Amino acid sequence: MAFGSSFDRESAYSTQKWEAWCRDGATGNRNATFVAAAPSGKLVGMVGVFLAEGSPHVWGMWIHPTWRNRGVGRNLMVRLLAWLDKCSPDRPVILDVNPSQAAAAGIYTALGFRFNGVEEPLGHDPPAVVRQMVRRPRSMRKPRIA
Repeated sequence: MAFGSSFDRESAYSTQKWEAWCRDGATGNRNATFVAAAPSGKLVGMVGVFLAEGSPHVWGMWIHPTWRNRGVGRNLMVRLLAWLDKCSPDRPVILDVNPSQAAAAGIYTALGFRFNGVEEPLGHDPPAVVRQMVRRPRSMRKPRIA
């Protein structure tokens, strides 16, 4: 319900395509993927972003169910936003969230994202929808007063 894809679609991609995505998401300043690992080394979360139409667009966040409500998602988003503040400080950050994903929407809101009124069908699961949220560029945000 949260993603615009499915396991069947994603698992059909070749190993080479996944490796290229990993490489692209680990270097440069147009795409990034951040992951969280448990002490065992097992990956327990991820968040990714790409540059679309001149603005960073968060394409997804996922946290393993046993690691939810432990701050993993928030920490991943904080790191992603810090990276974006360096790479794209003057651009708004855009994401789409399924309104039924209240925990994710709460994280985004706490980090400065606001709904902008844009709503679209979630392609693979009608009648579900996603609502767009935007975080203003760093230059347009009010400084925090401690």
